Amino acid sequence: MPPQKSKVVGRYGRPQKKKSFRLKFLFSRKFFYLALLTAILSGAFYFFLISGSFEMREINVSGFEAVSEEQILGAMNNILREKKFGLLGPANYFLLSEEKLQSSILVSLPKIKNADIKKVDKNVLEIYVEEREVTGVWCRDNECFYFDKVGVIFEQAPRSFGSLMVSVTDERDIEPNLGNVVLEGAQVNLAQEAHRLVGNNFSFGVRGIIITHDAEFEILTSENWRVLLDKNKDIDYQLSNLKYVLDEEIGTRRGELEYVDLRLGNRVYYKYREN
Repeated sequence: MPPQKSKVVGRYGRPQKKKSFRLKFLFSRKFFYLALLTAILSGAFYFFLISGSFEMREINVSGFEAVSEEQILGAMNNILREKKFGLLGPANYFLLSEEKLQSSILVSLPKIKNADIKKVDKNVLEIYVEEREVTGVWCRDNECFYFDKVGVIFEQAPRSFGSLMVSVTDERDIEPNLGNVVLEGAQVNLAQEAHRLVGNNFSFGVRGIIITHDAEFEILTSENWRVLLDKNKDIDYQLSNLKYVLDEEIGTRRGELEYVDLRLGNRVYYKYREN
């Protein structure tokens, strides 16, 4: 009798089935789901980031007066035209950074105080700008600039002397870069108050405000003599002392003055120009 092959049986005596077909089926199903997921993600990536369906095609700018719309759009062009990996641009709704655009506008255009940027639609961007208002003219050496109420210089200006606008001549060592703060808020307020009070209470005007090397505060009058002030004391009180001395002591010799020093309270010192 020829030899017989024995069957491999399982634990319960049943023949063990081969698993190769099942493994192939499971592998093919996983590959199908992986391919499907890849296709969905690739399609979504193309649709949302590359196709242009979410590209900012309309930019509406408002609030500008002295600055033109072209200048504002030009300040954003370098950012809006950038490409990441040669494909993706920041003009895309999902990639656009309002903070980065705002920073570019404020750095490029110092006259703009604030820029509010909003994505109102997948293809529409709205920009509202607030421009700085002129408070006075700040000069150092032979350069003059307009400054606003917080002491920021933002535009070149002609040298201004007169009663119509606050004019500050600064002798301190300050680099006049547009967009920088050159005057503290207290200094701006003091210059405005001195300009207003002298104009309202005296027959002469203010030719300019001088901030010395030591940050002392002086008024240059329209009669070309100076008033030395204490920046830490009430200016209304100091100018009332000036009025008393001019009326009671100096009188008709006012045009001969070199300066009047009001920094010591009720003790007022003055000097006449030497002939």
